[in-house]
This record gives sequence, structure tokens and C-alpha cells, in this order.
Amino acid sequence: MLSNILIWLAIVAVAVLLGWLTFRAWHARRKVVKWGGVIVSGLFTIVLILVSVVMLIGMVKVYSPRNTPITDLAIAGTSEQIARGQHLAGSFCASCHSTTNELPLTGGVDLGKDFPMPLGSYVSVNLTPAGPLKNWSDGEIFRAIRNGIDRDGQVLFVMSGARCRHLSDEDIHALIAYLRSQPAVANETQTPPDQHRHRPINSTRWR
Repeated sequence: MLSNILIWLAIVAVAVLLGWLTFRAWHARRKVVKWGGVIVSGLFTIVLILVSVVMLIGMVKVYSPRNTPITDLAIAGTSEQIARGQHLAGSFCASCHSTTNELPLTGGVDLGKDFPMPLGSYVSVNLTPAGPLKNWSDGEIFRAIRNGIDRDGQVLFVMSGARCRHLSDEDIHALIAYLRSQPAVANETQTPPDQHRHRPINSTRWR
């Protein structure tokens, strides 16, 4: 998500630069420079503006959280689901929710360090049964994965752009089954106190 935002900002910056060049060309004394510059830079400015608008609309549709109601869901937790969920957790979750990049998902990774811009600390939460998910319903976990919304209706910034939101319903069910089956590992993950003032209100933490 952040890489797409940076690309969009770069396109907007180039469009602004070309717009400025169009303005400068309009005030040129030589007609060749004036009309040539206005036509060429003006045309590219219009094209880039249209591209940036289309890209912005696309990003809003893809990344904006969908605040859907919490479904009444009860995962069976079969051995097949747990096995499938373990594979998915290793592929989609371990890089953000494990300091060793391996299962179980004990959290504690400051994802903010890998952001291409200083946005503060985003510390991943402990997703084992010893973490806060033990108090969440299956439907609440499903919504967090699919829509990037926590149990209180707050946006989970990183989760709202995570790849796992595009998994099928069956795969998310399997992932939830695995989350429930993990060994309970105590690991109280907190955002460092000195980073609170830099961190936006909503983070990756699953409350």
C-alpha cells in the first residue's frame, strides 16, 4: 500500500512540475517556445492529472476499510482447517507477527521501521491464545482480516492493506482455526512509550 501511495505522490509531483512549466511557457516571448511548451507540457500535465485521479480512486476502493457488520461465525477447527491455516499463517502472517519470521505468531515486530517514510511505531500484536484475540469472537477476527477493522470499529492501518484480506472465506476460516490452535505464548506487545506521540491513533494492534 505504501509503495502505491509513494508512486501516486510522485505522479502528482511530476504533474505539478509540468503545470509550472506550462505556466512558464505561456509567458515566454518566443512564440515557438510559448506554444510548443504549452502544448507539450500542458498535454502531459492533463494526462498525469487524469492518471493520478484514476489511481487515487482505485487505491481508495482497494485499501479503504469496509465497515461491514460482524458475522455470527463459529469455526469448527477441524484438523484440515488447522493444517491449511498453518500454511497460510506462515505465508501471510509470520513476516509481520513474528520476530523470527516463523510460527507461532507472538508479535512484537515494529513494522514502522520498514516504512519508506517516518510514520511512527506500528508494533504487531501477539496472535497466540495468550494475546488479545482470546477475547475476540471468530466473526470479529474474520472482519479484522477481511476488512481491516477491529472489534471496536477502529481502522487497523496495516491490516487494511494486507494481502490476506483477499483470501477466500474458506481460507480465512482456516486461518482463524490455526490462530486458535497455536500454543499460548505470553508476549505483551506494546508500542514504545516514547513513540506514542509519533504514532497515528490506529495501528496494527488487535485490541
